[in-house]
Amino acid sequence: MSHKRYRRCAPTDREGPLEVGVEVKPENAKELVRVGMKILNSANKQVKVRHPEKKELDKLELVTFSSRPTKPEHHFKHANVYANTICVSPAGTSVSAKPATLVAKGELKVGNDLITESLVHPDLIMIGKAVEQVNVGDYAAVIPELSACSYLIGIQQCILETDDPIEYGFALGQSGWPAMLDSSLCILQCRPPV
Repeated sequence: MSHKRYRRCAPTDREGPLEVGVEVKPENAKELVRVGMKILNSANKQVKVRHPEKKELDKLELVTFSSRPTKPEHHFKHANVYANTICVSPAGTSVSAKPATLVAKGELKVGNDLITESLVHPDLIMIGKAVEQVNVGDYAAVIPELSACSYLIGIQQCILETDDPIEYGFALGQSGWPAMLDSSLCILQCRPPV
């Protein structure tokens, strides 16, 4: 696969952001979560975020640790921390944000690929690029394009019992439900037999 190249970040002696003192490696996952959540909580207290069109996006929900990749043909390795957990994929949110940031800084041209590795394996990659520069409200933005492979890891079976009062599923939202769900929505939906 041929990719238009982005010039790589200057190499460092470590595999992680020097500013936080933790290397982006699988064995450091717990420390990445601990530090990432401290950064996320502190940033949400100190930084006012205002999305120009979607009020529900007016807070930070993810911290990305970006480091030198394992494979030289890749550009970055990402570890993404959110909700006291760490994502095993390079994560579409951060792989969309990286080209947007680099285009804004003049370090990446629209149409050039960025290949980002997962924290857990260098062959688990996501390719992101900015395909078009646009405006969102008063802000310059890009339209990102992502590609990745996914792998089947399991099959879930749903059984419908005729006397189940909620046999076709349920939805839980904020109203009257514990705050741990925040503004998210939990849904279980089973389709009736055809």
